[in-house]
Amino acid sequence: MSEATEDAKSDVKSVAEILNSKGNDELKFGLLIGLIKVNQVSDKDVVNTVLHL
Repeated sequence: MSEATEDAKSDVKSVAEILNSKGNDELKFGLLIGLIKVNQVSDKDVVNTVLHL
């Protein structure tokens, strides 16, 4: 059972890792929308993220 726990932990990524990863723009936009809804990003962060997508 500890192997499954370790595998799950290795699959967890930070917001920065997801936004910097190549491809899967739908996931990136979904993440960005979620962060905007809970007021976790500044306007500058939103603009910079969209420009990098």
